[in-house]
Amino acid sequence: MKKKLIVDFCNRKRLTNNTVAKYNLFLEIFVNARDIK
Repeated sequence: MKKKLIVDFCNRKRLTNNTVAKYNLFLEIFVNARDIK
């Protein structure tokens, strides 16, 4: 599960150059990280 998140993060990071997209991605990962705990 966590490994998949990291892969998704790397793939999306490559695709997103725009600040808003990066901010949304950060929020999504933050929420996912809280759910994993």
